[in-house]
Amino acid sequence: MAAEQALDLAIDRVRALRGPNLWTRQTALEILVRSPLPQPQATSGRSSSLPRAFESRIRALFPAIGEHWATHLVKPGPATLAEVLEIAALALQAAAGCPVSFSRTQATVEPGLYQVVVEYTEEAVGRKAVEQAQALIDAARLDQLFDAEAAIAELRAIDEDVRLGPSTRSIVDAAVSRNIP
Repeated sequence: MAAEQALDLAIDRVRALRGPNLWTRQTALEILVRSPLPQPQATSGRSSSLPRAFESRIRALFPAIGEHWATHLVKPGPATLAEVLEIAALALQAAAGCPVSFSRTQATVEPGLYQVVVEYTEEAVGRKAVEQAQALIDAARLDQLFDAEAAIAELRAIDEDVRLGPSTRSIVDAAVSRNIP
């Protein structure tokens, strides 16, 4: 039980960045995440490792996270729980067919508080992906089931409902490129 409590994750705030911003030129969600995992050490640049059982369970629940895990953790060493949220939210959107590629996790000056930034193409899809990523983490933490196929299908359905059609999208893109509001 103590190991499970050590993996508690709380999302303090989710803010949509709807245009070029400090992190990227793309639309993104900036998520303030509170996790009791320690801040990265100055010597290694990484925090203490996540339990191997947790990593195994999360990969078993959502196998597609594996390819994102390897490409987004550029520093050697273990991941923080905030980075797992980042990778899971991005991987869920990618699995749903959303063309997303940017994410970043940055420790803040307050111990245990992280800024997680995840690109989105449709805000509703990005927000739902963050919720589902948190549910995936909770399922892995508590050794419960997570229906990845249903989660991806739900994201795909939301994307199809809110995304502009191809002709409207091309008109909007042309207007944006010419700085027309």
